Amino acid sequence: MTPPDDVAVEARQLHDTLTALGEGRHAIAVVLSQLPRILSLIDATPVEDETTISLRVYNVAIVALLHHQMGERAVPLAERARDVVMLRLGPEHEVTLSILETLASTYQQSGQHTRAVQLLEKVLTARQTTQDPDDPDIWHVMQNLGGAYHAAGRHREALATVDQIEAHHIRTVGPWHRSTFMARNNRAVILRSAGDPAEAIRILELLVPEMEQHLGAQHADTVDVRDGLARARRAHARTSGAHAAAKADPAHPRPALADTDDLEPEGGIDEMYALVRDQTAARGAHDLHTLIARVRAATTLRNQGHLDEAREEFERTLADCVTHLGENHPVTLDARIRLAFTLWRQDEDEQALIATEVLVVDCERELGRLSRLTITAVTMLINLYSLRSRSQDADQLLDEWHADIIEVLGFEHELTRLVLAQRTLRQYGIDQL
Repeated sequence: MTPPDDVAVEARQLHDTLTALGEGRHAIAVVLSQLPRILSLIDATPVEDETTISLRVYNVAIVALLHHQMGERAVPLAERARDVVMLRLGPEHEVTLSILETLASTYQQSGQHTRAVQLLEKVLTARQTTQDPDDPDIWHVMQNLGGAYHAAGRHREALATVDQIEAHHIRTVGPWHRSTFMARNNRAVILRSAGDPAEAIRILELLVPEMEQHLGAQHADTVDVRDGLARARRAHARTSGAHAAAKADPAHPRPALADTDDLEPEGGIDEMYALVRDQTAARGAHDLHTLIARVRAATTLRNQGHLDEAREEFERTLADCVTHLGENHPVTLDARIRLAFTLWRQDEDEQALIATEVLVVDCERELGRLSRLTITAVTMLINLYSLRSRSQDADQLLDEWHADIIEVLGFEHELTRLVLAQRTLRQYGIDQL
């Protein structure tokens, strides 16, 4: 075990490094670079010897990771913070309840939705027992609990919770406050997940002009909700048969390769660039949301057959992701996967294969075996091996990963079906679909 004095020095150095970041654009990149040191600090320090300085280090890192949707990597930090405050302050202390809420957020982002729900229900009960019914802390827990219910597929409870939140906001801050608007948006999101896209679209079509009027057309929340409406319309059109798939390129008749995109179709390129402009105006050129919008715009260019322009846009966006988010950020890794797919579309199979081999290693190291991005990279590499007639490599990789692919994607996902079909065909002496 590291000597106590060395642990104290390490904690102070980490504290000074992280608290100097403020809201700077490099904050998440620095947090990711320091994460191994933070985890080593946890390993070297017994719970009873933790200091206030260490807790501040964990908190800064947790907040940054959650903001960038990397809650899975924050779980061990939040669990350590929980253990410390439970020991020192007890389960009912205000600080303990706040840290339990944060831990629930890390569980939710890491896919542990049942654990998040259970923890938030306990926190809500504790707060309702001791605090005024209108205390903002209670309604903050309610909001998080509604999101956890939704993520866990408990749509009825999610809708009931959102209804209470909306009624509370209307009574306390009025119908035109951003909190009220976002409660209405959350109802639409839940309804869409619950299988009622028409009602979700109806709510959003009423909501967007009201948000534009009262918050402004370029307000960050307005931009997000407007984009959500566009996505809902496209998805509803597709499922109702009105959307014609546009990914196939008649001038590029190549064997099938697992795509990296969500199955939800993107809009036109003008719409995507409008979203980039809106996010830039609302949040800044190098904000996470803006960089994600740029990745989506490049993907749309690629899907519409503008491969050279798409490659250039991916390369520019990737460079900015590395600079402002870090090499190991999920959005950076996602951009690399999409760029590799674009290389394949440009007939640069060997370059795409080499890039994807590196990606599999990087994604597994940084995100874990069960990350959706890791599985996407693996399925893509399996298919690239197949397309390059490296059947033995494809089968070996599939043998190693097939259980993880099925666990993450399920049997019915198109990527699962594709890699399994490729192996079946190889068994009959056919190298490619």
